[in-house]
Amino acid sequence: MRLTTQLPSDSRTLVVIAGIGWGYLIEELLSSHAGLPESSRPALVFLEPLRDCVALLKNQNRFSELRATGAQICTELDAVQAYARRSGARTLTVFVTPNYARLFPDLQQNITTALAAAVPGAETTASTNVDQATGERFLRQWTRNAIVQIKRPPAGETMFAFLNATPRDPQRPVGPQVLYCGAGPELFSDLGLPDYIDDAATARESPVIQQLRRRFFLIAADTALAPLLWLGLVPDLVLSIDSGPGTYFHLAAAARIQPAFSFPVLTNLAGARCLPLFFQRRLFYRSTTPLDQWLAAGPLAEIVEWANPTRNAIGLAIHVAGLLRSTGIRTAGANFRSRGSQTHVRGTGYTEYFLSRAHRTAPLATYRPGGYITRAGGPERTEKNALTHAKTSAMAATAGIDLRPLRLNDGHATDADPIDGPGLEHTRAAFALPAANVRAIPAAALSAFLDETRARVDADIFARWNIRTADLDRWLRTGN
Repeated sequence: MRLTTQLPSDSRTLVVIAGIGWGYLIEELLSSHAGLPESSRPALVFLEPLRDCVALLKNQNRFSELRATGAQICTELDAVQAYARRSGARTLTVFVTPNYARLFPDLQQNITTALAAAVPGAETTASTNVDQATGERFLRQWTRNAIVQIKRPPAGETMFAFLNATPRDPQRPVGPQVLYCGAGPELFSDLGLPDYIDDAATARESPVIQQLRRRFFLIAADTALAPLLWLGLVPDLVLSIDSGPGTYFHLAAAARIQPAFSFPVLTNLAGARCLPLFFQRRLFYRSTTPLDQWLAAGPLAEIVEWANPTRNAIGLAIHVAGLLRSTGIRTAGANFRSRGSQTHVRGTGYTEYFLSRAHRTAPLATYRPGGYITRAGGPERTEKNALTHAKTSAMAATAGIDLRPLRLNDGHATDADPIDGPGLEHTRAAFALPAANVRAIPAAALSAFLDETRARVDADIFARWNIRTADLDRWLRTGN
């Protein structure tokens, strides 16, 4: 765990961790600390500053479960100060999880100042954000992808369709419940099917598969698209946020099952450049990537920004659910747990990638989908997945979205409100045709704004993005 390696290995140190989400971070840290020598085990205290999140934890009896593990959990800064005074620690370290650091920029400084006042002689330090390195690594790729897509749009695509939140209309009826499908190893079992299915026709005739299409607006991560199409579950919307070439393999696997995609994909300008090869229609959202921030001063000024602290497609699903006025999201294959060495369901682009490289000494029998877990046994969450789950829970609670796993009883979705067919079909049509919450921005306007304002952007900003100004100018000039 990256967070564990960043924490000090001294029993005389108190570590304050702000932002617990659903508490999986607590469970992971306590589990990893249990194996450390007592002299190398710092004291941990957890702070959850969001009252709505605390209320949700208590209503679901999750708060008492976490306290039963022996975790010291505080909901007020005064309680953290009191605990710091009682602990007798001489070194105090403050860590704020990445999504809370973005939502509350002053939180880390406020906690540090409060601890310094509570224990005057102690050394107080702030820990580095574990999400920072990932952002710096991809900033260059995000910026180049966006510029190339603006300067050299696919043939015939002169307009970029951006989703834009509209003011809530109290007269507008509540939208359908959303079913979000990820590519976790338990996707099939979450849908009420056996983990291993040889006959796709049998799966497609399953009553639960038919019912899910009638009751939910189906959103799929691009990673899960191929397994869902194999089951006959055609999504209403696909989400794609990964800007790397790996997205191609996920979509290529899906294209083997259904060559033409009639459903749209939601991405951002920095998204994978291979998407036009597969999708007839792309929808965009204004993200927090650097180039979107630049364009927000011009053509994208009236487009509402969609922050996604989860860095996962489920964060976009929460935004889409809000756009639909849906009050609930049910999830399948999205519990952020591995199963043994398996991190993804079979049939994704990871399988496609492996098959293209399988040979005599690396046969298919040695393949494990995903394969990111370093130790067997399971189910388990890595530190990254635990953080993602915590961020997702906090994001859904803030948006007022009831986010929980899909529950099945004898092959029926027990917690989906009945929805009349025309209402759901109307919602689907909103994503098939231009609607009030889709705004078209000319590619030429985006390109012209970048050219006109390039000279006024401070070169130091590009340096912070890990981008040389010569490279930026070449991308703007050549679109490559």
